[in-house]
Amino acid sequence: MEIDLKKLIVPAIGFIILIVLVVLVVRTPIGPKETGTPTPTASNPNVANILKIRDNDWILGTREAKVELIVYSNLTCPACAYFHPIIEEMVKNLNGKLVVAFRHFPFHQNADLAAYAAESAGIQGKFWEMTDVLFENSDTWAAEQDPINTFSSYAKTLGLDVTKFKTDYISSSVRNVITESMNDVSDLGINATPTFFINGEKVINYPNDLDEFTAMIEEEL
Repeated sequence: MEIDLKKLIVPAIGFIILIVLVVLVVRTPIGPKETGTPTPTASNPNVANILKIRDNDWILGTREAKVELIVYSNLTCPACAYFHPIIEEMVKNLNGKLVVAFRHFPFHQNADLAAYAAESAGIQGKFWEMTDVLFENSDTWAAEQDPINTFSSYAKTLGLDVTKFKTDYISSSVRNVITESMNDVSDLGINATPTFFINGEKVINYPNDLDEFTAMIEEEL
């Protein structure tokens, strides 16, 4: 029996072309491609200024450092808690080459209240110490209906003037700091925490550990 090769080859070629087209469709990303840094527009002309460390930022390291890392963080965020000690360790290890600014993006239960607590402690010089405590104990205060007493106990442990702490906690000046940070979040289009900017460029692929994060910083040196 003779086999008509043309009848076999044509369908085979068609099948192969179909497979290639399916693969291309599956591998093609849908929607806009994410870029490193938002471009200043008429609606957010101050993006470049936002991505510079401000005089009122809480910082680790020296302002003269060559590399600036801006962190938008949420005090109830497990990933933020994971990176927090890594960032502190990097600042120590890089010895004057890295400066870190902490900014707030509170969007979980009680996260805004925790941000007020951190800022209030900062007024008495204990922002980073309070931030450490809040991250370490987030499972406790995040579930409370009103965590002010818990926050006040942390303030007492840190040696703060608790009366002043409570006054600052409800002050408009502390609220305004969080409002400014949330305005940044809107202008920058941030939708997750933590979000990192290294010398003004958004970090798209998160590092896995201290070594990877340090390598990213060292690329800027």
